[in-house]
Amino acid sequence: SEYTKNAFLQYFPHYPEDRVTVIHLGTRPTIAPVHDEALRKKVFKKYGLREDFWLGVGTIEPRKNYRLLIDAFCALNDTRQLVIAGGRGWLESDLGEKAAVMGIQDRVKFLGYVSDEELSVLYSSCFAFIYPSFYEGFGLPVLEAMSCGAAVISSSSSSLPEVGGDAVLYADPCSRDSLIEKMRLLASDRQLRQELRRKSIARAGLFSWQAAAQTVLRVYEKTLQMKPWYTE
Repeated sequence: SEYTKNAFLQYFPHYPEDRVTVIHLGTRPTIAPVHDEALRKKVFKKYGLREDFWLGVGTIEPRKNYRLLIDAFCALNDTRQLVIAGGRGWLESDLGEKAAVMGIQDRVKFLGYVSDEELSVLYSSCFAFIYPSFYEGFGLPVLEAMSCGAAVISSSSSSLPEVGGDAVLYADPCSRDSLIEKMRLLASDRQLRQELRRKSIARAGLFSWQAAAQTVLRVYEKTLQMKPWYTE
């Protein structure tokens, strides 16, 4: 991302900027919109899901900011489920206890690691995908969710606005009220949700591995013509 490029140049200010190339990721080919109703029902039954759930995806760790998400979900007092898919990381093993203390354990579901097929169902079926991460070098889950036509609420930090563009609602990752505001807005405005879903598909179409590969090829061709920028 451009954000990562700028961070690199901040730490290595003497490196020539014209020798740093941004190559955006594409979505994994195994993540795609799901229209198979039998598969959808199978995944819903396996995990005990109800229609129109809020979705969070990513390793359970502090950087992903799940505590803020759970706090906002509880304060919203919404009847939907909050579904979190992702393997255990570090320092957040008590999130289930946190949900229980807040009295929302029956509406918060931690699925653990899920397959790409199951993840595609989750992205395609959720009411909205929420990604309040503090820091991302790119933000692949946002792109994946958009590629499946999900309405997305994302953190406004680091590289995420670069990925989401105008197809995403942005919240301050340090403000519970900011996230609540965006969740409440989406829950109360059906037309906005449908608009975001349409924008997501269009925005995701701007990112592809074919484009990434072509850029990598141009970088190699350019590199072969270069002379060292430093001297011993």
